[in-house]
Amino acid sequence: SQVKVKMTSSHAASTMMRLIHRAKKHASQQATEFKIVQNKTEMVLDTVETVGPFLQSLEANLKKFKSYVRKAREKEVRDNLLTISSAAILWFKQSHRGKDGALLPRHFPGAKSPTGVADSTHITPLAKPCANGKPNYPDSFKEWNKQPWKSLRFHINGKHAYQYVYITTGTGNKAEFTIRAHADLDCDGTLSTFQMNGSVVVRSGDVFLGKILSVKPEE
Repeated sequence: SQVKVKMTSSHAASTMMRLIHRAKKHASQQATEFKIVQNKTEMVLDTVETVGPFLQSLEANLKKFKSYVRKAREKEVRDNLLTISSAAILWFKQSHRGKDGALLPRHFPGAKSPTGVADSTHITPLAKPCANGKPNYPDSFKEWNKQPWKSLRFHINGKHAYQYVYITTGTGNKAEFTIRAHADLDCDGTLSTFQMNGSVVVRSGDVFLGKILSVKPEE
């Protein structure tokens, strides 16, 4: 009976030791797993701390790039308005004759140029800005290869953002022209507009060219 008690006590002690060993092993595994999670968390936090400023810098650079593109396009359209206006003034100062050889009254180029005179309005390209969901027009040389653009010696090769409107009326001291450029750079339905007007000074017969006016140039 005493032997059995000793064996039972020894067995209980062995079982207890195994349980303690398992508990220590389990605790060690949990500690290891916790350390791994902790390390990963620290890595994530370090990444956030690193990526955060990078994203802010990227956003700032993107804004600068958009501003640069907008300013470049605005300069382009202003230069084009000046080019068209200069050509219209040059045409007005020159002498032109009709098909019958008769001298035509002083005028700005129109639909019947180079041998006729007519009040006219010309929109090129015809499609509204961003009509296809894109801010740029495709290459449309065919639309430019007609009057009055041919007499103005103006056309645009390749893609471009602005639609141009040219209006001419009257002859002599009553001759006038207006040039507008429209675009929708962000395709939100709101147009930017640039405009320049030219008219004849009655006393001198010279052409007065107004300043370029703009409405919502950032659109």
